[in-house]
Amino acid sequence: MENKIVLRRADMNDVDLLSKLCDQTYHETLVEHFGIDYPKSHSSASPEWFSQQILDQNRAAWVIKDKTSGELIAYAGTGPAERKSIPHDD
Repeated sequence: MENKIVLRRADMNDVDLLSKLCDQTYHETLVEHFGIDYPKSHSSASPEWFSQQILDQNRAAWVIKDKTSGELIAYAGTGPAERKSIPHDD
């Protein structure tokens, strides 16, 4: 039986689809699930942002792709926390 999905490292060819999936995920989570007024035109993570993440040697990004449809269905990223995003001194 052939796998219909594949997990792989994200590359520069994925940045547009990653941005689209990120926006879709935020909308589904914040608006549809939590009912928060989140503007659909707001870009959660632009293709440029994903490009920076992929090129950064201290970070890694993965995608799960449906081989049948060619769509990205999930993504994950790792890397060091940015000091400005941590609200505590410790």
